[in-house]
Amino acid sequence: MRSKTSITNAAFIVVFVTTAILFHGRALLKWTSQLMGESEDGAKNFFTLAFHIEHSDSFWWFDGMNYPFGEHVMYTDNQPLLAAFLKILNWVFPIADNLSFLLPIILLLSFLGGAYFLFKILQTAGGPDWFSILASIGIIFLSPQWMRLKGHYSLAHGIIIPLMLFAAWKFYSTKSKWWLAIIPLLAGFIHPYFLVMLSLFAGVYLVLMLVKNGQLLKFKAWLYAVLIPAIPLIVFQGLMWMTDTVGDRPDVPYGYLFYRATLSSVFIPLDLPHGAFFYKNIEGIYQPAQEGNFYVGGFGIICSLLGLVAWFLSKKMRSSNTFTFALIALIASLPVLFLALGLPFTHWRFEHLLEEAGPLRQFRGIGRFTFVFFYALNLFAAVTISHYLKTKSKAAITASLFALLILFSEGAYFSREVNELTQDGSDQFANNVWRDPDFSSFSAILPLPFYHTGSENFRTVETLPIMTSSMSLSFASGLPLVSVQMSRTSLSQSLQTVSLVGERLVSSEIIHQHENEHWLLMIDPNIELPYHQTKLVASATFVFEQDGYQLFDLHAKTLNDLVEMNTDFAKSMTDSSFRLNNPITFISDKYIYFNSLDLDSLKTNRAFNGIGAKEFDRMNWFPLLPRGTYIDSIQRYELSFWVYAGDQHAVNTQIWFWERKNDEELLFEATEIGDHITAIIGKWALVSYPLTPQTNQSDFEVLLHRDGPSMKVLIDEILFKPSNLNVHKPGILNLNNRYYQPIESTVVK
Repeated sequence: MRSKTSITNAAFIVVFVTTAILFHGRALLKWTSQLMGESEDGAKNFFTLAFHIEHSDSFWWFDGMNYPFGEHVMYTDNQPLLAAFLKILNWVFPIADNLSFLLPIILLLSFLGGAYFLFKILQTAGGPDWFSILASIGIIFLSPQWMRLKGHYSLAHGIIIPLMLFAAWKFYSTKSKWWLAIIPLLAGFIHPYFLVMLSLFAGVYLVLMLVKNGQLLKFKAWLYAVLIPAIPLIVFQGLMWMTDTVGDRPDVPYGYLFYRATLSSVFIPLDLPHGAFFYKNIEGIYQPAQEGNFYVGGFGIICSLLGLVAWFLSKKMRSSNTFTFALIALIASLPVLFLALGLPFTHWRFEHLLEEAGPLRQFRGIGRFTFVFFYALNLFAAVTISHYLKTKSKAAITASLFALLILFSEGAYFSREVNELTQDGSDQFANNVWRDPDFSSFSAILPLPFYHTGSENFRTVETLPIMTSSMSLSFASGLPLVSVQMSRTSLSQSLQTVSLVGERLVSSEIIHQHENEHWLLMIDPNIELPYHQTKLVASATFVFEQDGYQLFDLHAKTLNDLVEMNTDFAKSMTDSSFRLNNPITFISDKYIYFNSLDLDSLKTNRAFNGIGAKEFDRMNWFPLLPRGTYIDSIQRYELSFWVYAGDQHAVNTQIWFWERKNDEELLFEATEIGDHITAIIGKWALVSYPLTPQTNQSDFEVLLHRDGPSMKVLIDEILFKPSNLNVHKPGILNLNNRYYQPIESTVVK
């Protein structure tokens, strides 16, 4: 018996390796020498894992970005449980430098483990081992988790959900229940999505088992059904509460319904060649999901339908333990699928319930929850075929071979798509050019152009080349990045960080605390920097140039020194600049429009300057420049205003811009306030929106608006003027809507 098991396991491994070589062999060679994902997520999610293994001082805290604050590991997507294991291993066997080779191997082994647990379940169905081997391996190679290799490596662990199904089977057959709580908890420290989807699956599964076992009136059984899915959630939240000191993260990330799955993306092979038949012949069926498709496969759909029919018609089928288990697991996966589809919130009667969904709204990529349904459906399909194969009839064997042909054919086509999308990643970590230089005299890296993504507020434009290169430099040198590419970063920390690379109007407490440090300024010379950042570069000392980037030594206190320089310049320009005499100013011959909106009379709770600001609901359309604003001089203009950025999501309010000529639309643009922030003072941000008329007969319209839930936004000090004209307002020192430190010596008239 042991010999047969060994032979069967060996055959399983041979078939898996052969399939992996046939489907992904060439791609695997690339994956081990470059990043699998070419997006910014691919670079970030590799970097956060690699840096944490090699350089972070704590298991819970990541030091590689958001300097000087750092970040909790759960918000870095660095697979904390795996990172902790590899970090310990790295103390004994230095592996961090070889992680670009090891990570794809680890993920491939994870898929191997997933296939093996499916295989072990299928063996209990009584079918032949050859079918169990082929079906389990075919299912795993069609898994939508392979698409996560594009960048979300933590979601590409193919072992997790099959392991959970195996634990559910063990509960069914032996009543061993606690693995149903342990696996979601551990998986949550790979990625929190696994925690939620597996806990929900476990809860529904246990309730269904109560029904099956006739235990609906037994208190102890209900206690287990509630506690087992609740314990991992409670323990996870408790550990987060104890280890995360940040209290102002965005609580509702954008995109909960935007990144949901669609019925077409689940049940139609939209991205496979034969999918064209469906969307060419069935009108309106082509509805792909925003985050890629989650196709469950023809094998799973067809064989599961046959299995459901057989369950109703065959008493023998209903008496099969493995078949009944697989059916219960499939039913338990349906609520997880509904969640992935955005149900019930996509129905107009239940839209309002989304506002009451609590922590669930923190998961915006909900389409990923289809993973559980994929495995449950295909397991049920394979168990159905296994049951028929017990008859050993030619018809059953022929049907099973045809089903496997469908499974592996779609898997082959799917693997091509995966390979095409994962072959152009960067090799900067595998061939790191920054290993040799000595950077020990520096404390941090400040890349320009600067990038900051993660607070749901400040989203810089894409800067992929320097993003990947700066991460490569950070990993090689051990120096943390001031920049950020993470999720749900602290709002207050974001305001402080972004202010450093904006126009320097007020001194920074961060710099006061780190003024003796030297930062490594990394510059992409092919990108034109804003003028205020070129002043920063001019104040630094050139070190050397490598790999197309210029490196400078920036004394951190220079960032505060620039405040004094800018203040002195503003003072020197006051007498020669145009004076705005009234709270509301419109001077047509100079093309000046200034409106502090007589805001002091509004007396709002917050104001940037004075005691009032304009508050509006961004669901409505607020006119910065109303339609019909004519400008007959072709020159560059600046529209600027101050916005209160201390409210979550305030700066993702959109700026809608039109230029028209005689009702003909010449130009339209919709951007976010955050795209145009040029300075920050406290919790207020200066928005500078440039525009240049295309003709001397154009009229402009600029509105503030964003669809979605009601939200109040505060703005102050609206100024429209030619860019080359300097203006000031009496009172605290200011020039061109830039306000400086409110000290006595800076008051002007």
